[in-house]
Amino acid sequence: MRRMARVALAAALFGASAHALSAQTATLTVTGAATQMPSPTLADYVAGSLTDPTPVTYSLRLNSGRANCTYTIRVQLRASGADLGSGKPISDLQWSTTGSYTSVTASYVTVATHTMSTAATTASGSITLRVRLNWTDTAASYTGSALGFRTSGTASGSGC
Repeated sequence: MRRMARVALAAALFGASAHALSAQTATLTVTGAATQMPSPTLADYVAGSLTDPTPVTYSLRLNSGRANCTYTIRVQLRASGADLGSGKPISDLQWSTTGSYTSVTASYVTVATHTMSTAATTASGSITLRVRLNWTDTAASYTGSALGFRTSGTASGSGC
C-alpha cells in the first residue's frame, strides 16, 4: 500500500478581510486556519478520506450600522492555487459546515450566511476540512494551497 505520510494544509489567511457595506463594517476573525492533518491510516484509505480533527473556526462582528437595517453577511472561502502539491488537485480538499462536504475551488464560495441587525452583533461558526484519499496517492506530504476567507453582504430595510 502506498502511504501518504501527512497532509499539511497551509490555510493561511491571505484573504481575510472586512468588506464594507453601505454605512457599516464587519470584521472576520479566523482561527485554526493553519493545520497539519494526522497521517492517514488504512481505515482512512478504505473510507476514501481523512478529516482534520481540528475545525477552522471564525467569528464575525458587525462593527457599525444604521438603525432599522438588516445586514446579511456571507463568509466565503477559496483556495489560492489549483493543487495540493505533487499533482493532487485542490478539489480533493473539501469543506463542510453541516457534515455534507463540498470541494474547495479557486473561486470564492459562500460557506455561511449570517443576518445581523445592530452594531456589536456577533456570529460564529466552524468549517471542517477533509482530504479525499486515493490508493494512488504517493507523496510523503501535501503542503497545499492557502485558503482565503472574506466577507461580503448586503443591507436592507428603511434608510439603508
